[in-house]
Amino acid sequence: MQEVIFNVINKSDYLLFLDNNEIYVKRSFGGFTFISEIYINNKLKIKSKLIQILLYRKLKIVESKITNKIHLINNNTFKVNNEIITYKTKILSKNPNYSFYSNDVLILECYVPPLLAAKNQYRLKLYSENENLILYIICFFIIFSLNDIPSE
Repeated sequence: MQEVIFNVINKSDYLLFLDNNEIYVKRSFGGFTFISEIYINNKLKIKSKLIQILLYRKLKIVESKITNKIHLINNNTFKVNNEIITYKTKILSKNPNYSFYSNDVLILECYVPPLLAAKNQYRLKLYSENENLILYIICFFIIFSLNDIPSE
């Protein structure tokens, strides 16, 4: 198991360092559309968009440099190579808040800091060390970065 910390920067973006890789997540929104761009070492790797109108939510990948590796099956499920990636969330008072599974095996958990914490540091516990680890993290950030924008 490996644990890494990522931080909120610019009030809404995220930055994580993992194995000599800088993963930067830039978020933006306007109207009913929320966009998340994920950069690895300053190169755009994937761009996702969430359209939300009242109870309607549609998540899609709009641009990807890794198209053969990550596919969005529905709003809650990804296909990474031959693995099915799903996730579960919990209410904010319970940690871990996000748990990701590959074929029903736990691969990643995210621990969100308390609401009034002095530091906005998030912890990721990584339970997999295979070649898909960066792809798992990208799936996590697609969900995580778009999931809480409407509440901000």
